[in-house]
Amino acid sequence: GDATLYHGCLKPAITSYAKSELMCCKFNHAGDLIATGNANGAVTVFQPHSSGAVYELRPSSGALSHLPVTGVHFRKVGSASDAVHNNILLASYSSGHVRHWHVTTGQCLSTIKEDRETLAAAYSSDYQSFVTVGSDCKIHLYDENSLQLVSTFEKSSSSSVMDGHASRVFAVRYHPSDPTSFLSGGWDDTIQEDLRSSHLWRRPGH
Repeated sequence: GDATLYHGCLKPAITSYAKSELMCCKFNHAGDLIATGNANGAVTVFQPHSSGAVYELRPSSGALSHLPVTGVHFRKVGSASDAVHNNILLASYSSGHVRHWHVTTGQCLSTIKEDRETLAAAYSSDYQSFVTVGSDCKIHLYDENSLQLVSTFEKSSSSSVMDGHASRVFAVRYHPSDPTSFLSGGWDDTIQEDLRSSHLWRRPGH
């Protein structure tokens, strides 16, 4: 549809205050919850039409539990009776942890530990897989149901071609309707498009 343009000064309708610096944020699909990833290692969930937090998701105490949350992404809600898949949130941490949370109960459903700083994560449009990116220039693809690592995408050994990231990767996003395609952006000043090969990439527009 046509884009709506707004001019002039925007004023916040409601302001909420967190206990720590905010590193990332994401609405759920219904638009009635917003999750923030905090520098103190907690995920705080707010209702956008009120000023207070309704849930806080925090890992159990440990040497790395205080490190920042770097990415949050809600799983799309299933049917009303599908309690298993409703209110699921994927979160990545600079400690290298990737966790699935059940928001309303505060239960950590699963934990993956990557051997790097994990800097972002994203679900595919069909929610059958997710990717993580981080400090080692690589992109990891996981199966959502088994939580097994399916593929790792990385730059080839050739220095004459741009077929993967050459530095930290800070952002990743799947195509909204194609569950096999995603874009990633990194500290190497490139945005790259995955073409489903271990090191076959191109810059968008090339």
